[in-house]
Order: sequence, then C-alpha cells, then structure tokens
Amino acid sequence: GHEEIDFLTARERSQAADEADSFGAFGLIRFVFSVDYHVMDVCRFRYGVDDAEQVLRGLAMREATLYTAERDVDSLLQRGGGDAAKDLRKAINDAATQLALGVEVITVNIRGVHPLPKVADAFEEVIKAEQEGKGTVLSARISADSLLSTVAGSKATAEALMGTFAQAQQLQEQGAPAEQIASVEQTAIDLLDRSRGQAKVRINEARADRWAAENAGHGRLIELQGKLPAFRAAPRLYALQDKLKVLSETLKDAPKWILGVDRRFVEIRYQDERRVVGGGATLGSQN
Repeated sequence: GHEEIDFLTARERSQAADEADSFGAFGLIRFVFSVDYHVMDVCRFRYGVDDAEQVLRGLAMREATLYTAERDVDSLLQRGGGDAAKDLRKAINDAATQLALGVEVITVNIRGVHPLPKVADAFEEVIKAEQEGKGTVLSARISADSLLSTVAGSKATAEALMGTFAQAQQLQEQGAPAEQIASVEQTAIDLLDRSRGQAKVRINEARADRWAAENAGHGRLIELQGKLPAFRAAPRLYALQDKLKVLSETLKDAPKWILGVDRRFVEIRYQDERRVVGGGATLGSQN
C-alpha cells in the first residue's frame, strides 16, 4: 500500500543563500511512493529483527527523507518518477542488506510528486510565469534572428559583421596602426558585398546616388571647360549671351520687342489688352 506523506526539500541555491540558517531555507513537497520487495531469507526476515517489515518501512522513509532533502522542488518535479524510483530502490536495498533483513527491494513505485494543496495554486502561477517568460525570450530571439536575416541576409553574416565592427572599434580605441584598422574594415566591406540583406540594398542605392551625382558634376565641369575659351575670347559678348538666355527663360510668356536703333530716338506706344486679376477693367493705352 501507499500513503501521502509530506517531505522537506531543499530550496534553490540562490534562495537558500539568502535564507541560510533558517527554516525558510527548506520547502515541503508531497511525495507518494510504494516499495515492492521479495523475501530472500525467511529466517533472517522472521527472526533476525523484530518486525522486519516495519524496519524496512522505516528504512524507506529515511532514504526518501534524505533524497528529497538534497533536492529542491523544481528538481523533483522535473526529474519525475523514473530517476527517483531507481535512486530510492538502490538506497533502500543497500540499507536493508546492511541490516541483513533477508529481503531484496524489487521496485519502488513513485505514484505522485506535487506541492502541498495550500501552495499548489501559487506553484502553478510560478510555473505559468516561467513558461510565459521562456515564451517571451523565445519570441524575442526569433524576432532578433528575423531582423538580423533581413538586414544582413542571414544571422551568421550579421554576427560576423557585428564581430568585425567591434574589432575595428577596439583597435581604434587601442590606437592600433591605420593599416590594421583598414584591413578589418575591408573585411566588413567584403562581408557586406557578399550579403543579400537590406544593408546591401541600401549600400547599392547609396552607391548609385553617388555615381549619379559624380557623373552630373563631371558633366557640368566638362561643360564649363568647353565654355571657358569663348569667355576668354569675348567676355562681354559671353556675358550678354548668358543674360539674354536668362531673360528668354524667365520672361518666356512676357511680350518682348527687339529694336535695331538707339532707344533715345524711339517713342514707344502700345495697347495693353490684359485685364486686372479679379476685375474687368481694361488698362487702356500706354505711352
């Protein structure tokens, strides 16, 4: 048969250190087990000691108490009945052999390992919180791996890049030679060139923008170099041409007249048919 018995357990090391030399350094757990044994020597079992069965029961309780006292609640729950059953069977069997009870312990059956009813709900909350915490950590790791893969093409490439950047920064802080720093930086550049993430895309876009700006600037330089001889040959005419070009572009829609005589001898008269914005009055003749 079996009965439910409460046993002392050890606390986790971090908790036990804070609560040393106090009863709070221990916990309680309900440990339910049974022992199956076979009588090997009837004479020793019947006449060697008084009530050998009760002695065997006491040995089982002692070994179970020692076993649980050396382990914390989490360890007992996580290990389950398999390991505990094997360990207890050996311990009880060794103790029975030492007392020459004439029995052999065949099996130890662990029928239940659980917190006390009063603390079971709180224990479940702790387990739930731990599981949620592990889930949050796992989710964060998955998100981090996804982000690294998006940026650098793969997690391995991202980690290699971060290691290279850290090495370059460390060399700079240590005042290493410029050639050594440049070599590490070139390694990072090579890694980026081989990557397939968003970082490579952004770098290619930046390079394209730079090349476009450089080509535009180079084209402007060639254009100015081509105009330089004309400017040197006739500076005033060159300036007049540019002035007329600006006027033609800025006054594209304005009325213009070209006079081939000295304007001091010309009287200009014109009829402006435009209307004032927002009104209907005609401006009339102008002199």
